[in-house]
Amino acid sequence: MKNLLIIAFAALVAGCCPCHNAAKATKPLVGTTWKLIQVEGRTFAAGDGYYVVLWDNLKMTGKTAHSDLVGQYATTDAGRLQFSAVACRDTDCDYNEQEQKFIDILLSVDHYQMDGELMLTFRNGEMIAAFEAQK
Repeated sequence: MKNLLIIAFAALVAGCCPCHNAAKATKPLVGTTWKLIQVEGRTFAAGDGYYVVLWDNLKMTGKTAHSDLVGQYATTDAGRLQFSAVACRDTDCDYNEQEQKFIDILLSVDHYQMDGELMLTFRNGEMIAAFEAQK
């Protein structure tokens, strides 16, 4: 009986622990480097080369395997996110297939959702890419 009381007390204390009830810490959308980790449900394994950063002035920068990107974005408190004018910083870029797909995905995003250190991006209600905040 004593062991049962100790187990019940331990379970009660563990359930009340703030660490179990705390919400995931969410990184800010703006000013965070967002590394691409998943595309259309598949893990994206291209090293550290693919990322975006959204800036306060509604500009975005990013990187592919071989190119630096620039562009613009717009967002709302309701979770809308739209990228526009995404292009290579250099005028003589020659995108490979994977780089072009990354740009196409960015241009097709219509909203986002934050999940702790992840930014999930969607098109027409379906998740198309996941980005992880870099430390």
